[in-house]
Amino acid sequence: MRIMKITKMAVVAAAYVALTVAFQPISYGDVQFRVSELLVLLAFYKKEYAMPLIIGCAIANIPSPLGIVDVAFGTAGTIAALVGILIVSRYQQAFGKPWIALAAASLFPAFSNGFFVGLELNLLYDVPFVAAALSVAFGELVVVCIVGVPVFTALSRNTAFMTLIDPNGRTGGPSAGGD
Repeated sequence: MRIMKITKMAVVAAAYVALTVAFQPISYGDVQFRVSELLVLLAFYKKEYAMPLIIGCAIANIPSPLGIVDVAFGTAGTIAALVGILIVSRYQQAFGKPWIALAAASLFPAFSNGFFVGLELNLLYDVPFVAAALSVAFGELVVVCIVGVPVFTALSRNTAFMTLIDPNGRTGGPSAGGD
């Protein structure tokens, strides 16, 4: 069982890296639509996915045009996003309908990456912070909120998918509650 868990975590980290590199032209810079970021919503369902997502983000930022600086700032943004997602996940019953909790959780990547990557772009390229932050946040909103929430809401209704990501059958995902 432990080997299966380690394998799943490695696959998540590798998927993050592969999606970032495969879509490299839109994965880096001040206007980015990092497709791999929708994977951060896995942590909403099972907190153990946070660490492989952090590792995947750090590795994916190595080939960034900003190099090691992007590893630091981008990974900090992902860590902050995951903290927010985990908090919302823990208290998702307070949101009423589970999909509302998922939608709320999906906002954290936009805020945190907008801030950290916006700051990075401001410091390195002297891009106005607000413009850089809003640009990065916009890309995150599109990928995680507009695309990711509906995708994960649909996937959460699939028993095979939910068993795959959480064999212990944690309840309370966005399909719970008769949505």
